Amino acid sequence: MKKLLLAIIVLVLIAGFLLPRKKSDNLSAVANMPFDAVSRLLSQPAQWHKWWPGKQTNDSTYLYDGQPVQVQTVLLNGFVGNMDMKGIPASINFQSMVGTDAQTQLQLGIHFQFSGNPLVRSWQYLKYLGARSSFNTFINHIKDSLSSVENVYGFPIRMEKVPDSSLISMRKTFDHEPSTAEIYALIDQIKAYVASQNSKQVNPAILNVIKEDSLHYLTMVAVPVTGNLPGTEQFLLKNMMLGNIIVAPVTGGPQRIKACWEAVQNYIRDYRKTSPAISFERLITDRRREPDTSKWVTTINYPVFN
Repeated sequence: MKKLLLAIIVLVLIAGFLLPRKKSDNLSAVANMPFDAVSRLLSQPAQWHKWWPGKQTNDSTYLYDGQPVQVQTVLLNGFVGNMDMKGIPASINFQSMVGTDAQTQLQLGIHFQFSGNPLVRSWQYLKYLGARSSFNTFINHIKDSLSSVENVYGFPIRMEKVPDSSLISMRKTFDHEPSTAEIYALIDQIKAYVASQNSKQVNPAILNVIKEDSLHYLTMVAVPVTGNLPGTEQFLLKNMMLGNIIVAPVTGGPQRIKACWEAVQNYIRDYRKTSPAISFERLITDRRREPDTSKWVTTINYPVFN
């Protein structure tokens, strides 16, 4: 038994002497998301919870698989740091790069420093080999998180088709941001005109408010109807092309709606979309009947060419 134990120790020592002191693993993946969107998320540590596959313990320390990762430098396209993988010190370098077809290349480099003691080094290598699969899990989790539109932008932005070709609209300029009552007063006037023409509203009304300067708010509302109606000086017929439109649903009041607008505008820029028409809100909830703004349901709509 002693001879067997001695032989094992000798073999472990020999293996330890033969094993290198340093070892690097380099992995890659492709996220189905434009680089601008990915880099915007990576450069803001406050947003890291959207993609990091673990918990954050303090301002610069994150956990992965129960092991601490100390972030040293946040880059515009990633980060560099140190980690301790089950007693093996390592440096970690994660970066994103521009890909093709609205994709982003992800690169993960982990560089291990093993002990100078051959016995310890052999033991470390055994732990390293057993943990290698977790590196693939790490980068694949990041890839999946960064490929999710809702995860990256905060809203389920999607491409749809314009549902309505005929709308009756009104516009009015206010010297203040229009109230809910003032907006619906315009909508009610359109509805009355539509009814007088023996037509019907086919979808919720839409709204666009443009702050022209510090004193003037151009407010445009429209009601989708069953077919073209004669326009008047007050009620204008608008025809929309039944093409593509970016749609993002949002639940909440003005601040939440504003955040959704910003997310959609980022999406439009990131995907290099161009628009043939003005964007607008669709008022799914009748805001007069729902005083709790946190329950308002709205969609942000942005017509695009492709």
